[in-house]
Amino acid sequence: MSKNEIDFSEIIEYLDLLTVSIGADIVPMTGENRVFSFYGLQQINTNPRVGLKALMEVANKTKNVTITDVVFGVAPRINAAGRIEHAKKAVEILVETDFTKAKLFADKIEENNITRRSLDQSITKEALEMIDQKKKSTVVHSKNWHKGVVGIVASRLIENHYKPTIVLAEKDGILTGSARSVHDFDLYSAIAKCAYLCEKFGGHKYAAGLSIKKENLAQFIDEFEKAVSESITEDQLTPKINIDKVIDIDEVDDKLYRIIKQFSPFGPKNLSPIFVSKAVVDNGYGKQVGADRTHLRINAKRSNDSIAGIGFGMGDFFENIKDNQTFDMCYSIDENEWNGRKTLQLRLRDLKPNS
Repeated sequence: MSKNEIDFSEIIEYLDLLTVSIGADIVPMTGENRVFSFYGLQQINTNPRVGLKALMEVANKTKNVTITDVVFGVAPRINAAGRIEHAKKAVEILVETDFTKAKLFADKIEENNITRRSLDQSITKEALEMIDQKKKSTVVHSKNWHKGVVGIVASRLIENHYKPTIVLAEKDGILTGSARSVHDFDLYSAIAKCAYLCEKFGGHKYAAGLSIKKENLAQFIDEFEKAVSESITEDQLTPKINIDKVIDIDEVDDKLYRIIKQFSPFGPKNLSPIFVSKAVVDNGYGKQVGADRTHLRINAKRSNDSIAGIGFGMGDFFENIKDNQTFDMCYSIDENEWNGRKTLQLRLRDLKPNS
């Protein structure tokens, strides 16, 4: 602003949009990004533009909106419009000034989002069955896949099989798709070694887009696997969680959470603190939850009470907490609101038997 001699008062009304952009693009939450997001969230919670208000309503995020709500509630719906139909739908709702019209736009975008989720789930399921466990890279493709969700699917595959991954959708003999990398591996350089087989490609160390003629696909898969195998290390193929501090489960209280919140909003380069507590025992009410029992709910015993924790996608870890077993757990701390009552909650990241 100061570089361009723009008075701050002239941009205040756009801080909500800027905050959505910062959250959606997953950029570092430091310096001016953090400052703008802090004040942008205040605006979103007090006087959001009608388009964002409508989107937050369909996302069921209408109170105490956080940057996490923006990243996982608002941003995916804005993106869904472009992935499934046309990005102009997202622009239209963001510039709309009439709430009734904005609500109609939001309902349509929500339909796009439901379609996007359904495609994401079905394509991910198909793609997981195609992965070659012996390889150090993954390249999967199908003419039946929607190119608007291949980037999301690539990220999903890495959550299950941690290695450089490319997902391609085929149309008219051309395969177009997205690539995602693992920690500290230069994906772009690996693709660049296969550039002569690509129609076009672009991106950076951790993500890229590319297109390939169908007749070049088999050779590309072999050459990409060779490029990855020659440079990737076993350390890079191992998922990691950076731990900030080992603490006793009794140390998790309202005071600690109030201190943590002072460092928000969180994001890249300013992540919510990750803690480890050891030799924890569930009080017997822990269980697998969700329609398909893929999530884990625990109630960790403390000196005078217990504290709830939720681990999304961690349902299989139930075997490590049942029957009074002791376990070590890795988590961040957040709040859960139910029927107007807020309580502290552990957001589980990993869990293993205590040794």
